[in-house]
Amino acid sequence: MMDPLSDLPKSFAAGETLKYKRAHSDFPAVAGWVLKLYLRGASVRDYTAAVVGTEHVFTLPTGNAPGTSDLLPGAYSWEERAELAGENYAAARGTITVRPNLATATAGQLQSAEEKELAIVEAAISGRLTDDMQSYQISGRAVNMIPIRDLYMIRNQLRAAVIAKRNGGRIETPVRGVFGVAR
Repeated sequence: MMDPLSDLPKSFAAGETLKYKRAHSDFPAVAGWVLKLYLRGASVRDYTAAVVGTEHVFTLPTGNAPGTSDLLPGAYSWEERAELAGENYAAARGTITVRPNLATATAGQLQSAEEKELAIVEAAISGRLTDDMQSYQISGRAVNMIPIRDLYMIRNQLRAAVIAKRNGGRIETPVRGVFGVAR
């Protein structure tokens, strides 16, 4: 069993068990303060910390609600609130990112729209479109109606978008040069 973290991480994957501890001097566990964690984003979760010695320990278990398995990926705001005898205070807050669960992802689920469209355009260029793909739309135009020159242009745009997404927004293209004596 892993020791609890001393803080929430910046991100974690849906389906992971997340365990962390808090020792708030203003809201000591031994004085009876109850510490709650509220996650708000694509999903909504509430957790209550267990008191372990002088600390509050949060365990976000694997499994479905209120676990982490069915958390939708994305950015979440979180807030810890301390409660005792009708008093309620914000103890800490921040943001966290829930990443997709790679163990349960299905084929194509984690592909971007550009990657999916690029595969369709490349299939159209190579003449491998199947009957069920004839109805796909790309940039508002039917695949079977796009001239081959336009398909090449769209493919280049989609390739650039995929590369940029994978490289943090940068499109890196090789630059070739010839060095030598001018004649």
